[in-house]
Amino acid sequence: MPKAAQGEETAYKAALKLAMSGRPAESINLFRDFLQQYPDGRYAANAEYWIGECLYAQRNYQDALAQFQLVNTRYAAHHKNADALLKAGMTLAKLGDKQGAVDKYRNLITAFPNSEAAGRAREMGLVR
Repeated sequence: MPKAAQGEETAYKAALKLAMSGRPAESINLFRDFLQQYPDGRYAANAEYWIGECLYAQRNYQDALAQFQLVNTRYAAHHKNADALLKAGMTLAKLGDKQGAVDKYRNLITAFPNSEAAGRAREMGLVR
């Protein structure tokens, strides 16, 4: 693996480790630093998604929704978009927008029918 790619992967994994260890604020900072350094990198869509997850974990639902929407528009065909659609639906539900949530779940099932996120939506009874 080229040195630049190793640096990108290392930086991404460091930010992800913080997110997974329950340190969302620190993780958001690292993901934002990562995106400054690797805006078009291999993990850019993932980093954008995880910023949304960290905002969601902080119950900052408006900003989390905006972040998941960013993944949806900027990385429409990326596999991480399936997760972003699921979490956008969950976020809309938290914000009281039940119809908006259903619409996101339907978009998820239509765009990524075989994804793990679509399976979760079905299992949770969010959409058929």
